[in-house]
Amino acid sequence: MANNSPTDIRDRLKAAISQLFKFKREDLLGIIEGLQLEKRENERKKYCAEVCYADGNRAVNAFIQDISVSGLSIEPDGPFSLGQEITLTFMHPSGAGHIKISGKIARKDSKGIGVEFDKKVIDI
Repeated sequence: MANNSPTDIRDRLKAAISQLFKFKREDLLGIIEGLQLEKRENERKKYCAEVCYADGNRAVNAFIQDISVSGLSIEPDGPFSLGQEITLTFMHPSGAGHIKISGKIARKDSKGIGVEFDKKVIDI
C-alpha cells in the first residue's frame, strides 16, 4: 500500500511522469496548469438573473453570469473601474427575495466584471 505523504506523492508523480512520452508530459502540464488557474475559495454556480449595480452617481442593468457566496460575474462590463465600490440589487438564486449588497470590482476584462461582495451571502 502506498504512503500518501507529500514526499511520497511527489516521488510517485515524478516516476510516473518520467515514463510518459514527451507529448503526453506536455498534455499533462497543460492540465495541471489549468487546475492551478482555479484558485477560488468559494464555488461559483451558473446563474442568469438581472442585476442593477450603481456607484451613487449612475446605475447599470446587466445580467449575472455566475455567483458564489463571496461574489459574482456580470456581463457585459459597464462604465465602472477596477477597485470601485458599487451596490448591487438582484434576486436571490432561491427566489426568496431581492438582495441588496455592496462590493468592489475585483476583475474587469473582455468576459465582463467580477465583483467581490463586502460580506458573504448565505445559501447561494
